[in-house]
Amino acid sequence: MQNSRTAHAKVPEERWHADAWYHPDPDRKGSLNTTHGFFLEQDVAAFDAPFFSVTAKEAAGMDPAKRLVLEVSYEAFENAGLPMDKVAGTKTGVYVGSMTSDYELLSTREIYDEPHMAAAGSSEAMTANRVSWFFDLRGPSLTLDTACSSSLYALHLACQSLRLGETNMALVAGVSVVLHPNFMQQLVAMHMLSPDDISHTFDDRANGYGRGEGLGGLVIKRLGDAIRDGDTIRAVIRGSGTNVDGKTPSVTMPSPEAQADLIRDVYRKAGLPLDQTQYIELHGTGTPVGDPIELSAIAATFGACRSHGNPVHVGSIKPNVGHTEGCAGLAGVFKAIMCLEKGVLLPTAEVGKINPKLRFADWNIVLPAQTMAWPTHGPRRVSVNSFGFGGANAHIILDDAHHYMKAKGLNGEHSTLHNTKYLESNPASKSDITNSPTDKIMNGDENGIDVTKKPKKKKKKKLFIMSSRDEPGIQRLGKSLGSYWKSDKAINDVTNAATYLSDVAYTLATRRSLFDYRSFVVAESTEELVQGLEGPLPRFKRSTKQNRVAFVFTGQGAQWAGMGRQLIEFPTFAASVARSKACLESLRCPFDVETEIQQTEGSKIESSEYSQPICTVVQIALVDLLREWDIRPKAVVGHSSAAAYAAEILSHEDAVKVAFIRGVYSGMVSRGPKAGAMLAAGISEEEAEAYLATMPSETVVTACVNSPKSVTLSGDAEFVDILEQSIAKDGNFARKLRVVPAYHSPHMRMVADDCLRAMVEAGVGGANQEAKIPMFYSLIPLRLASRIGSETCAAQYDFRKPSPVNLLVGSSGRRAGRKATVKWDALLEVGPHAALKAPLVQIMESIDAKLPSELLYTSLLVRKEDAVTTALKAVGSLWATGIPILLAKVNREQDLVESPQVVVDLPSYAWNHERVYWHETPATKVSPSTTHAAFVRHSA
Repeated sequence: MQNSRTAHAKVPEERWHADAWYHPDPDRKGSLNTTHGFFLEQDVAAFDAPFFSVTAKEAAGMDPAKRLVLEVSYEAFENAGLPMDKVAGTKTGVYVGSMTSDYELLSTREIYDEPHMAAAGSSEAMTANRVSWFFDLRGPSLTLDTACSSSLYALHLACQSLRLGETNMALVAGVSVVLHPNFMQQLVAMHMLSPDDISHTFDDRANGYGRGEGLGGLVIKRLGDAIRDGDTIRAVIRGSGTNVDGKTPSVTMPSPEAQADLIRDVYRKAGLPLDQTQYIELHGTGTPVGDPIELSAIAATFGACRSHGNPVHVGSIKPNVGHTEGCAGLAGVFKAIMCLEKGVLLPTAEVGKINPKLRFADWNIVLPAQTMAWPTHGPRRVSVNSFGFGGANAHIILDDAHHYMKAKGLNGEHSTLHNTKYLESNPASKSDITNSPTDKIMNGDENGIDVTKKPKKKKKKKLFIMSSRDEPGIQRLGKSLGSYWKSDKAINDVTNAATYLSDVAYTLATRRSLFDYRSFVVAESTEELVQGLEGPLPRFKRSTKQNRVAFVFTGQGAQWAGMGRQLIEFPTFAASVARSKACLESLRCPFDVETEIQQTEGSKIESSEYSQPICTVVQIALVDLLREWDIRPKAVVGHSSAAAYAAEILSHEDAVKVAFIRGVYSGMVSRGPKAGAMLAAGISEEEAEAYLATMPSETVVTACVNSPKSVTLSGDAEFVDILEQSIAKDGNFARKLRVVPAYHSPHMRMVADDCLRAMVEAGVGGANQEAKIPMFYSLIPLRLASRIGSETCAAQYDFRKPSPVNLLVGSSGRRAGRKATVKWDALLEVGPHAALKAPLVQIMESIDAKLPSELLYTSLLVRKEDAVTTALKAVGSLWATGIPILLAKVNREQDLVESPQVVVDLPSYAWNHERVYWHETPATKVSPSTTHAAFVRHSA
């Protein structure tokens, strides 16, 4: 519209043979004096029927206009930030404006060949009723036909319903689809259509209107409800009204007096003066009679209280998109809202020489010749006028959201640009203004978008989620979003990109409907986001409704300097580390755990005195972060006292105490008289026993059974070295671990009594606690007792019991052929690294070869990778699998000082339009008087 572009095009071949139907004489029966119009680019026969629970047979019998209304209704709710589950069951009314029903002529002309459920497919009542049915809306539901003013009438009735308390929300829609030449020919016969196929609104060429296709949806609420719900408010409806012309010289001739009376009445009821409205979006059909009559009504009302220095501005969208008939009123409303938000007035396209009957100067009316800044400072107000060819008039008043709420002392979200001088100060950006509700322009008090003046933030990683009803829809949506951010210069040039991306992440996660096929991208900039969307998106099986995730806790040997340090930016993680620090200080810990977690150089993390408590502190903080996001395990498999904390058996402090005390005494062992070592080997438990039989007794033992093909050996360093060479020589994997001492071996007995005594004295597990979550204890192949006291708890960590860690038993729940009793949807490793992935995959393969592909494995941390990125990817994977997560908290955890806002200009749902649904009778297909006639009419 800013560039005066139009959608004018020739009638698509699939509609009818335009040249065959053409004849220049409008009075010639059975012909059309026009070959062009304004048509939707999409194939109107294409429809995402499965999304709306519509069978293929039913879809073929359904008017495409009704299908389009279903899709645009979803898009309207989506754009408003209202997921389907939030609108279901509510007192929401549905009001649809619709003027024509061409498909009925095509599909039901032959009584012996009518489509399935033809009555429901063609009934105008069903245009609104099916929307109410699908979304489970409980308010009024009606389809309205007042001809060209249908959708503005529908908006007025929706406003009335809200004022009366009959509804709490309303969906207003309008639709126009041109499928058959029959009604077109009737309009031609009445000399209503332009032989040029264009609405020459306000122009001296005005000779009728050009038909256009269109559809739109608008969600309205009472203002207080919208503010309460955190909705982004696009505009405020100050008043609305309708009337009818009464008896005029002919039934299709408008009445200037009736239109003027309606305008005065609507403004009087709203308590608003006529001289403060800066712009009027006119019906503006481009007919020789209609335009002068409508402008005379504007002159008698708005113009009469103006001067040459304070004129009222007018325009019309019809030259851009055609006369969309049943949708025309809403088309004007949408244009008016965009003008209010951006603070600009737009030119009316196709205006060459002004119609001499329109005395703009005398009437104090201005028609903008090009895009211009809003003519006044302060509140912005527009009117939208519409009338039907039978005399049904409608009028509505809109204010911009920002100034209205500011004047009323209200604080709500909106997307109004404040600066009315935007175009003058940014002439190169005339065509780049967007609807993004962010403070993109931050160079003065009159600039920006939000009245709260959001501060500029540092970029942080965010989780951006996507979902679809069908699996290929994920790639369609990713492509759509990627193209949008890649091509939109205004968004790429956002000054406060961090705020914008926070709002985007919030919108996608909490203000859109969530479906079963899911994926995600982790990014901190639009560039990184586009890169992720353009690459292969993570693919997952269809999500389930189960919440079965097991936490698997990494043991010793996976630690690394700086593990998890980036997560300190999450307040919950930082608070958990601080709590652990206080506990360690009470135990006279010689180091500052907060400082050590941040260390990347000079760290002592390889020392057991450091590694054990630091690993546990990080694991506990990860558990706390997961709890904040409402991610809780159904079972725990652990190598750490943090596992007992996750199972809600040990308290935070007790878990830290156990780790610290074990670290201290493990350090004593590492400094003992006998050097110890541990070895990871790619062999079975039975094969390990055979190798160990070649060693002196108790010099090396099996410390861990990781999987059917993986064990960890532990013991005297010299014999561990011999075994490493022997196992590797036989062609098996063998690698020494970077740990000291030899855990789970007889080496630990030298400090066992002192360690156990220290735990008891520290009061570990002093208060009996009920085990709330199944925990498969890793130091012995048994499930931990359900109730424990201080001595029994400490005994579980007793070094005198060098039993092997049997991960195979812990994770599969079976041994010696015993059937597994625990079934999970996902395994989440909680620890420094994805150390257990390989053995867990082997365990799953030993149970069922298909299990690794069916059961998700992911890890919160990965060695040497950014912890925020890996944690968000893990959470994204869990969510994609179907694990319920508080996504709003995941992305807001770093931004607690600020409320996010719904982004209103994101691409809508990516529909599956691969299949078309159409039913056309043989009579329509073959008759020479029907849509695809082969001969040229004007040749006869």
